Amino acid sequence: MLMLSPADRATLWHRTITSDPEDRDGMRRVLAKEIQEIVADELEIYSGLDDQFEVTLALLDASGLIGRDELRQAFEVVGSEEEGERAVGAAEFVLIVAGYLDETAATERLDTETRLQAHRMAELWRGQVGGEESAEAPAQMLAVAAVASHFGVTPQAVYKWCEAGKIDYERTPGGSYRIPAAQFDWDRGQEGRRARREIAARLLARHGDQPKIGDGELVDSIRLARRDAGE
Repeated sequence: MLMLSPADRATLWHRTITSDPEDRDGMRRVLAKEIQEIVADELEIYSGLDDQFEVTLALLDASGLIGRDELRQAFEVVGSEEEGERAVGAAEFVLIVAGYLDETAATERLDTETRLQAHRMAELWRGQVGGEESAEAPAQMLAVAAVASHFGVTPQAVYKWCEAGKIDYERTPGGSYRIPAAQFDWDRGQEGRRARREIAARLLARHGDQPKIGDGELVDSIRLARRDAGE
């Protein structure tokens, strides 16, 4: 397979997110195919999931997150050995995408079915790389969305942790955040994270078409969900 250079990938991503509405679906298909070839070449686990790459990009486009610099920069260097910006492994890239799908599922302006689809898609990609079962931290610097995906929060929450000094981080020359994995107790909260996602899905299904839920109602809903689950 002839793999695009980081510069060519950056051009492809830019052309996709700036394309006119009549060309946008086609550009997303081209971008999805390139991502699939890069990721599948390393992981060899994506047989039969061709359409899921296109669906994933459509969801990220619907939420506006496809324009995030961190996501584009990760795509530019995934599987690359180019000198300069640290290369991103295929599994790490998949978890970054899953993190942004989580954020898409939390985007209130989207309809309920779109948000539920984003939630399901995030879980599908984590399952492909063992994201729910593996508790071993990679010995490397992590992208914000990879940390968010692992701990079951949005990327914006991780940015707040960084800015508040709650976790260590570095900034790359391009402005991206890179977070040392070694500072985390990586096996902490595995079951709790899964339970939070299940509760989030139930809340989304129950309240997705309603205005923003207040803190009190959220607490009551979580308690009800736990009672229904027999906890």
